[in-house]
Amino acid sequence: ETNCLLPNINNDIFLDNKKDKKSKMNNPKIDLSKYKVSGYKLSENDKAEIEKSLLDSFLFKDQDPKILTKVIDKFILFKFPPNFTIFNVGDTGNNFFIIKTGKVQVIAKSFSKELGKNNSFGELALIVHSKRTATVKTIDECEIFSIKRNIFKESKIRNNRKYYI
Repeated sequence: ETNCLLPNINNDIFLDNKKDKKSKMNNPKIDLSKYKVSGYKLSENDKAEIEKSLLDSFLFKDQDPKILTKVIDKFILFKFPPNFTIFNVGDTGNNFFIIKTGKVQVIAKSFSKELGKNNSFGELALIVHSKRTATVKTIDECEIFSIKRNIFKESKIRNNRKYYI
């Protein structure tokens, strides 16, 4: 079983458009850059944990190990306080995340789910320039690895959307 949340790209079931428009007015774009752990170098253990999580994702199945290593090396670490909103429903997706420590709550229109160590979220942002289908908030203090969409695209990962669509 994969640890990713993969709502159907073509299904708006998760979006409440009235709420989405209202939340956009009340919540300016969340700036994650101030939560980046400056100067952090991935350890070999970090890289192994990231690789394990990636291989559980449909996006990274059957990828060339050399390319996968390049992608892993591009992950950065963020540290978020408890009850922090990482992103909201309707925000433009630009990052993919893997939880190193702590727990997050994923809240969508039709479900809510708790994720913890080595779980990932936000993978659709890497392949489809679309709006977020859920809100993700930290439950407690979290350390979370992330890679930006543009960095991922530069890595030449084969598009494995066939696993999803």
